[in-house]
Amino acid sequence: MSRLIITPKYKKSFFEYTILKKEINNKKVKITRELLWRTGEIEVTITEEDFQKFCKDNNLQLLKLKENEYKLFESLKKNNALVFDDKFPFEYEFLSSFDGCSDDYNICYDDGSDVEESIEEEINNILEEGDFYDLEDNHGYYIDENFYEIIGGFEIQ
Repeated sequence: MSRLIITPKYKKSFFEYTILKKEINNKKVKITRELLWRTGEIEVTITEEDFQKFCKDNNLQLLKLKENEYKLFESLKKNNALVFDDKFPFEYEFLSSFDGCSDDYNICYDDGSDVEESIEEEINNILEEGDFYDLEDNHGYYIDENFYEIIGGFEIQ
């Protein structure tokens, strides 16, 4: 079994996404929070069996994990991003992030359409007066998804 620490190669390329949802007027409202961090760490645990199965399932000619760690993670990148979400093929754990650089929100319905102005205004007021997690703690929203992205290069320890 290998435990690998994945970090971004470049500053300001580690993103954390949290999606909150709540049904309002028979439609699901979705709030996506995008946090950009100066750096962060994710630990990935891979067994040799899982590695070999992944290679076989994806027609990869990688023989040994220890010799092909970088190629493995390069093969997982999509649109220049290494995404750690529920589709990531190996067990992973968020370890840390450091020095938040930006905090952006996207508010829409689950289907991607715009929410009514009054709903958006109410959410923005909660965000301005309190905290993103006030929506969950005090307003009936629930965490639907949480995932991480490393844009560009990465390093393996």
